[in-house]
Amino acid sequence: MNEVLQEAIVGEPVTVKLGARGREKDYPLAFPVQAVILYKNETARLDRQRREERSKQGVARLTATEIRELGKRRQQLLKEAQALRPAKGRQWPGENYAQFEALIDEATLLKVAIDEDAGTGDSLYDLYNWRKISPDGDPERMLLALWIGLHEFVQEKDGDRQIYRQRLTREQIGAWIHPGNAADLTLAISKALSAHLIAEPAVPEEVPPEATAPDEAPLPNVPLPEFIPAEPTKAGTGTGTWRKRQS
Repeated sequence: MNEVLQEAIVGEPVTVKLGARGREKDYPLAFPVQAVILYKNETARLDRQRREERSKQGVARLTATEIRELGKRRQQLLKEAQALRPAKGRQWPGENYAQFEALIDEATLLKVAIDEDAGTGDSLYDLYNWRKISPDGDPERMLLALWIGLHEFVQEKDGDRQIYRQRLTREQIGAWIHPGNAADLTLAISKALSAHLIAEPAVPEEVPPEATAPDEAPLPNVPLPEFIPAEPTKAGTGTGTWRKRQS
């Protein structure tokens, strides 16, 4: 996602139109904390699979020195991009925006290399990870974001618990993504993420040190519910039971 999409912060409910051509339906798209946790788990699985595929092809994992060098290069790119940003309320002068996007794209590629090697998954509380969700940059992550964002809460019959489960399968969603709706779906994901997550600016004034291992903490004042995992299924639905923690 580019800078324009990332700055499109909205608070209204977001829907996406999906279905067979001529028979599309509107579905709500949302990213509560349960979606954030599930997305991190699923992207960790995806990155580890990619790492294993590279290993089978004879590609070695990054060394600690290589990770440090990539991190330093990424920070330098982010600082260069920050210098191009206009003052708040000002328009982008000349070709600065194109240069800014090129720098951020390169920094994103370096982050992808570091993150995939670590295999810890993407936190949606990190705005930089939103840029990975793209039909041309990483369609698998875009499919994951849609699949997870379309999950729904279903109340169990006993009334004590709610199950967070898939509304549509990945196969269904994948069959309904095409060049004609990919841009609209990407915009919808950006809006839904913005509606549920309080994000920092795309390029912060101070670039934090590179960190790949620790999980990021949830946002302040956002209670983390208890998750009771369901039995795994062949389809890998990622469902489970959520309930409020007892105070």
